[in-house]
Amino acid sequence: MDLLSATLLLFLVMDPIGNVPVFISTIGHYDKKKQNKIIIRESIIALAVLIFFLFAGKAFLSVFNLSEPALSIAGGIILFIIALKLIFQSSEHIFENKYEGEPLVVPLAIPYMAGPSAIAIVMLLSSREPSRWPEWLIAIILARSS
Repeated sequence: MDLLSATLLLFLVMDPIGNVPVFISTIGHYDKKKQNKIIIRESIIALAVLIFFLFAGKAFLSVFNLSEPALSIAGGIILFIIALKLIFQSSEHIFENKYEGEPLVVPLAIPYMAGPSAIAIVMLLSSREPSRWPEWLIAIILARSS
């Protein structure tokens, strides 16, 4: 996998375009200046989480005695469940604001910006080819900055 492939994969899994309605429903009642502040803060938190798992992913896997194939399977199952929820979801409560107060980390940074699938991909990239960590770091930054 090269830098472009990793960036595109992370971009598609993070789905910034699909997260726009969620962001609007969560922070739409704030003024524009506050919205920008929240989006920047949550983006930085999501980026930090992904970078943390880029470097600590191998240790995380070994602590829980997980193999790379198990992580690949779990990531695939998570994506499948998300796809099923999107297909069979009722449209009545999609844009309902369920969160009170200003969001901090949850739900915007995690799981919407840096969800389990993005974290799994970052951990797999770093565990399969750890010597290419600078490329993976650039891929994360490029995908997250979109």
